[in-house]
Amino acid sequence: MMLICYNIIITRSAKRDIVNIRNYMLYTLQQPEVANEFIKGIKNSIKSLQRLPNRYMVIKNDIFTYKEYRCMPYKKFNVFYKVADNRVIILRVIYNKRNWNNLLY
Repeated sequence: MMLICYNIIITRSAKRDIVNIRNYMLYTLQQPEVANEFIKGIKNSIKSLQRLPNRYMVIKNDIFTYKEYRCMPYKKFNVFYKVADNRVIILRVIYNKRNWNNLLY
């Protein structure tokens, strides 16, 4: 059985999230090693969605179920994405303690 390789598309919002998280680690926490590890790790996790992106469940709530948003945890963050045809669209990368319902609109 051959696995489909999905194209990864990272939205402007998700790119901004990743840069903001990295900058927080780099400048506020003054932890360049942590920031570099985060970037490397989040890129690898997102890249892993090229194969079997449906392994994470669709978010089940009144607002997002019909949009078929999915959530992949990465350390203390959630990577929100949608599978559409042969694409995986990365929507946001949000700290897991934040109220993400308002941030996904």
